Amino acid sequence: NMLNTKYLIYNPNAEPILNMYAFGNAWIVNDYKLEKDADSTIAALANTDLHSVAVVDRKFSKQLVGKKFPVDASAGIKLVSYAPNDLKYDFHSKAQQFVVFSEIYYPKGWDVYLDGKQVPYFRADYVLRAMVVPAGIHKIEFKFQPKAWRIGEPISFVFSVLLLFMLAYVIVKEVMNFRKNNG
Repeated sequence: NMLNTKYLIYNPNAEPILNMYAFGNAWIVNDYKLEKDADSTIAALANTDLHSVAVVDRKFSKQLVGKKFPVDASAGIKLVSYAPNDLKYDFHSKAQQFVVFSEIYYPKGWDVYLDGKQVPYFRADYVLRAMVVPAGIHKIEFKFQPKAWRIGEPISFVFSVLLLFMLAYVIVKEVMNFRKNNG
């Protein structure tokens, strides 16, 4: 449910079943449990209502120390744009909230921006992304932009332009040679 599985296929020859319990693309939880390590985090998932409580490894506790997440019935988060390397959400709440995203936590390359400013995020429920979002109306955007891509893209562009100039030079030279020899 926390991975937002919308359909269950139990028989390839039958219609899929709609999963009415999927949590959605992102959801707000009101509380969290800190666990000492990955093993205890996995064990805690079995007896926790993950729709309202997140299970967090202690190594991410710095992001949660002293923070409270009051219930705000009007709060909401919605996925408004999806691409494999760029996810955009609209968020609104009268109070600070703990948001869990139905996306696999992978810190190498993924960055999150709150209203255009890069902010930290952490792992919850063993495999998912989570973050603390302040009160207000916000735009949240996850972008996949690994260091190798950020360095490689401009280099690739420069060499592509050079290749096009060389190709144009060869074509112009061949046309001139053709005209000279057949002219």
